[in-house]
Order: sequence, then C-alpha cells, then structure tokens
Amino acid sequence: MGKPSAPPAPDYAAAARAQGTENIAAARTQARLNTPNTYTPYGSQTVSFGAPKVDQAGYDRAMEDYNNQVLPQYFDENGNAPSRGPAPTIEQFTTAGDSDTPTIRQTLNPESQRALEAQQRIGRGLSETAEQFALPTLQGALQTKFDPSGYDIQTSLGPQMPVNYGPAMGQYGMAGSVPSGAFGQAGSVGAGQYGTAQGGVAGPNLQTNIGGYGDVQNAPTGDQYGQAGSFGAGAYGQARGYGASDAGQAGGINAGAYGQAQGVNAGQFGGLRTGADMSGVAAMPVNAGMTGQQAIMARLQPQLAQQSAATAQQLANQGITPGSEAYNNAMREQQQGQNDLLSQAALQGIGLDMSANQQGYGQAMGQAGMYNAALGQGFGQAAQAQQMGNQAIGQNYGQALQAQQLGNQAIGQNVGFGLQANAAQNAAVGQNFGQGFQAQQLGNQAVGQNFGQGVTAQQLANQAVGQNFGQIGAANAAQNAAIGQNFGQGFQAQQLGNQAVGQNFGQIGAANAAQNAAVGQNFGQGVTAQQMGNQAIGQNFGQAMQSNAAQNAAQAQRYGQAAGNAQFGNAAQLSQFQANLANQEAGNQAIAQNYGQGMSSQQLANQAIGQNYGQGVTSQNQANAAMGQNYGQAGTSAGLYNQAAAQQYNQNLGAAQFGNQAQQQRLQQNIAMRNQPLNEIMGLLSGSQIQTPQFQGYAGGGNIQAAPVAQAATNQGNYDTAAYNAQMQALGGLYGGIGSIAGAGLSPGGFLRK
Repeated sequence: MGKPSAPPAPDYAAAARAQGTENIAAARTQARLNTPNTYTPYGSQTVSFGAPKVDQAGYDRAMEDYNNQVLPQYFDENGNAPSRGPAPTIEQFTTAGDSDTPTIRQTLNPESQRALEAQQRIGRGLSETAEQFALPTLQGALQTKFDPSGYDIQTSLGPQMPVNYGPAMGQYGMAGSVPSGAFGQAGSVGAGQYGTAQGGVAGPNLQTNIGGYGDVQNAPTGDQYGQAGSFGAGAYGQARGYGASDAGQAGGINAGAYGQAQGVNAGQFGGLRTGADMSGVAAMPVNAGMTGQQAIMARLQPQLAQQSAATAQQLANQGITPGSEAYNNAMREQQQGQNDLLSQAALQGIGLDMSANQQGYGQAMGQAGMYNAALGQGFGQAAQAQQMGNQAIGQNYGQALQAQQLGNQAIGQNVGFGLQANAAQNAAVGQNFGQGFQAQQLGNQAVGQNFGQGVTAQQLANQAVGQNFGQIGAANAAQNAAIGQNFGQGFQAQQLGNQAVGQNFGQIGAANAAQNAAVGQNFGQGVTAQQMGNQAIGQNFGQAMQSNAAQNAAQAQRYGQAAGNAQFGNAAQLSQFQANLANQEAGNQAIAQNYGQGMSSQQLANQAIGQNYGQGVTSQNQANAAMGQNYGQAGTSAGLYNQAAAQQYNQNLGAAQFGNQAQQQRLQQNIAMRNQPLNEIMGLLSGSQIQTPQFQGYAGGGNIQAAPVAQAATNQGNYDTAAYNAQMQALGGLYGGIGSIAGAGLSPGGFLRK
C-alpha cells in the first residue's frame, strides 16, 4: 500500500479576489435598497445613481455659434444663407456619471417654502430690533456702577441673662462607703492542691477622652417676649436610704464532706498487639517456577517432552530430515505451541500464589484486631463503673449546695422588700418635683410660641416679595429656553455629519477584519498539523507506559502488604496510646471534680460574704442616691433657669438672622434688575424658530451578505486536508500493528524458545 499524495493548497489569492468582487456587488445592491425616494406632506426627496453630467457652458457656446451663422456676414454673394446643418443637442454635451455615487434632491412644497422664507425675514427683523433698541439700553446699564448697598447686617445680640451654676457640692451632704472588712474576708483554694490554672487575657485599651463636639456657648439674655422662671429644689421633701444588716447574713458549706472522685488504671487489662503473626501465611513467588507455579510446570514438562518426541518421530516417518525447511517449520510450530502452554501455566501459578498469600495475610490481621477489641471493651466497662461512682459523689454535694443557696436567697428577698418600700417613698418625692418642673416648662413654651408667631408673620411678607421676584425670573427663563432650542438644532446637524464619518470608518474596519481573519485561518491550520504530530508522539509514549505498568503491578501488591502490616502495627500502638490517654484523662477528671467541689464550697462562702457586703453597699448607695436626688433637683432648677436664658438668646438670634435674610433678598433683586437688559437682547437675538420639514428615514430591507467565496475555498481546503490526515492516520495504525506483532515476546525466563 503506497503513501497517498497530499492535497493541493487552495488558491487563497483567487478566492480573495472573487470575494472582493462579491462584496462590491453586495454593497452596491445594499446602497440602492436603503435609499428610496420619499414623498411627505412637506415636500419630496429623490435619490438617483449615475446621474449624467451636463457641460452647460459648452452647449451654450455651441448654440451661440450655430445661431450666429444666420447673420448677414455669413451669406454668399447671391444672398443665400449658408447651409448650417443640424443644430447641436444637449446629449452631445452630456457624459455618464459615477453609478456608485447617489444624488439626493430635497424639494419643499409652496407652503413650506413660504414658511422658511418668513422665518428668515423674522430672524433678520429681530436682529435689527436688538441692534436699534436693546443694545443702547444694555450699554446704559453697563455704564452705571453696580450698587450692592442695602440694610446693615446685624452682628450683635445685646446683653444676655447670667448663668446659674447650680447648688454647692456639700449643700446636701457627702456620699459615704462601706468598709471592705466589715462582713469578713473572702477565702480561696490552694493553687497546687488540685492543679494549676492558666493566666487570663489582656484587657482592651479604653478611650479616655472625647473630642470634636465644640465648646459650650454662654447663655444669652433678652426680655422682648418675657422671662422663663424656676422653683426651689427642696420644696417637695428629701429622699432617704435603707439599712443593710436588717435581713441577716448569708452562709456556706464544706466541700470535702462527700468524698473524692477516683480514676481507672488502664494497664490492668493487658497490652495491645502491634503486628500480625505472618508465619502461617503463604509465601509470595520470588522467582518463576516456585510454589503453585512449580506444581503446574512439573505436570506439563512430561507432556511437552512426549509431544516433541512424537513430532520428531512423525517427521522422520514422513521422510523429512532434520535441518530441512519443512522440518524446521514443523518444529517451530511445535515449539510455539509449547511456549504458549508454558506462559499460561506460569501466569496461572503466579496468580494462585498471590491469592494464597493475600488470604493468609487477611486472616492474621483479623485475629490481631479481635484481640485488641476485647482489651478495649474491658477498659471501657471499668471506666464507666468508676464514672458512675464519681457522679454519685457530685450529686450529694450538689444537693447540699442547693439547700444553702435557698437560705441565702431568702435573706436577699427580705433585703429587696425593704429597698422597694424605700424606693416607693422616694418616687413620690420625685413625682412632686416633676409636676412643678412641667408647670414651669408650660409657661416657658407660651413665651416661645409668641416669639414664633411674630417671626411667621414677617416670613409671609417676605414670601410675597420672593414670589414677585420668581415670576420675573420665570419670564426670563422662557426667553433663555428659545436660545437653547437654537443651539440644539445646530448640534443635531453636526451629529448627522459625525455619523457619516463613523460609517466610513466602520466600513474600512470591516475590510481589515476580513483580511486578519484569513491570516488567523492560516495560522490555525499550521497549529492543527503540529498538534497531530504531537498526538502521534503521545500515543507511542502511552504504549510504553502501559508496558511498564504491567511489570510494576506485582511489585505494588508486595509493597501494599508490607505497608498494611506496618499500618496495623501503628494502629495498635495508637490504640495503646489512646487507652493510656483515657486512663490519664479519667484521673485528671477526678482531680478536676475534687477541685471543683472545693472551689464551689469556697465560692459559696465568698458569695455569702459578698452578699452581706453587697447589702451594706446597697444601703449606702441608697443613702447616696437620696443625696444625689436632692442635688439633682437643685441642678435641674438651675438648668431650667439656664434653658430660659438660652430660649431668650435664640429669639434674639432669630430676629437678627431674619433681618440679614431680608438684606440678602434685596441684593439678589438688584442683581436681577441689572441683568434684565442683557436677557432682553439675548431673547431678541434668538427669536422663535420654525422647524424645517424633516423627511422620514428609511430603515432598508436588511443587510445583503455577499456570496462566501473565500470561506468556501477555505472549507474545501480543510476538507481535503482532513481526508488526507485520516488516510495517513489509518496507514500509521496499520504500520504500528505490524511493528507490534513483529516485536511481541516475553522476557527470558525459561518459557519462550526461538
């Protein structure tokens, strides 16, 4: 079988030229479809391609010369006019135009034409009016200096009310405290008795100052709308405290009265096995011809020898002598059959040996695992029994602790009842003070309401002035809108021109993209060819890897069994470690339980001391709170006075701001009056525009694609190349199979014969 010839390369240059011709034809058709004639109520728009060009000047000169031939100076001696021949025609001076260039003619109907001419006359009249009347007014306004003067800005609020700084620090008594040793000292549990605890964590850095909130302003004064009042802080009575030791003292219990928790010894149940006994496991085949393989080979050898002798005798009986071609062929076939039997026997023996080895290995591993499981079960049962005893000790301790806590709660409840009664009395004093405070606030609100009503009346007057000013501004805005309309029409015309430039740029870009696509196609075909070569190399490499993998399989099985045995030993050691760790943890739990009971006992005693101390502190705090309430009421009274002063200051400040706003409003009106002449002349120059009729656009019938000549040539080349590559791949597979048959064989081991 001969190697096929490679397909010829496509003629890309001819395909590109044919593609260019098709693109030009499609573009011409598309241009004609997208430029129809348009007829509207405002006029018409007609489009023509290849309009003829007329040499009007040449035609006029020819007609003049033709007509001059009838003048007297051209007559003969007999008075006869000369023979002039045919007159020149316009067709003689007409040449064909460019068929790709459209000619667009727009014609307005009589009404639209008259409206356009009227608009031009109006624009000219507005410009002349602005020059004659508005321009002198603007010049006179600009010659007058702008005067921003108006009302004076108020910068002072006058004298203010003085600040009331509240009551003196010691006027209502000084807050007291409870001595720390009055109710006993809290105890502790020795750190080394039950183990040592770890340290704590560092606390966060707290913010110690606040900035950026401004300075407190002094209180203003002013009596235009009345003065806010206040009242005395002690007019409704004084708050009082409550005694701390009237309800009894809290107590605690002893932690060691209920026994100590115990642990379990893990070593009394024996040690774990760290490996499996491999003495009874079948051995792996080390060299060919041992164990199961040896038995199969021993049985085949007499049979193979008998077959060889029978074949030699048969050849001799047929008269075929040793060394002849027929003799060698017959013996070669005999030896090949024997080699096949030997190979099968060797593979079968190796498989039997590996299966027996794996079975024995699994049985030994299972026996060791059952022994270790029995040890773990015994240890777990003993640990569970010890835990139940420790739980009984903890339950007894918890019940006694709960009884003591109930007694302490009763004492705390009695203290709470006394505090509630005292708080109710203090609340009545506070309520009386609050009612007087609320009455004073109502009076101050009435003063503020009077001030607000005066400001509202003045604001209404200013709103009327502002409304008049806004109406004048709206009229000016309408004139400015006409100016913006003129600018928008000019901007739209410029956009149409820019769209035409963008269309030309896009067509050039499309042509360049087509050329770049052809270059990319050539590059892709080269990459495909290189990839096919790389695939052939990879196929050869894969076949070699498969051969090596078959040889490594047996080695991997031996390695896996050795690794499994090692893992079993490691697992046994880990189980022994976990049993020891569990024993240690049980002992540590017993220590922790004893320590916890001692800590709970000590904490209960400390809680009793803390409860007694807390009751004393609560009593002292209530007395201090009564002092603070009296002091706070006096401070609130002073604050109410300061609030009235602040209200008077805000009223004075609002009046000053109101006057300043009026001055600012007058300044804005003066600026508007100065700008009025300029706005008038801008309005005259802009005028109102009559829209030029717009002809309806035509979207066209869709894009017409050119015939893909270049793509067809490329597809044909790709198809030819793919067919050629398929033939070459089939031929390569055939050659590879022949090479594999020729090189097939097993490694030397006494099985194959040549």
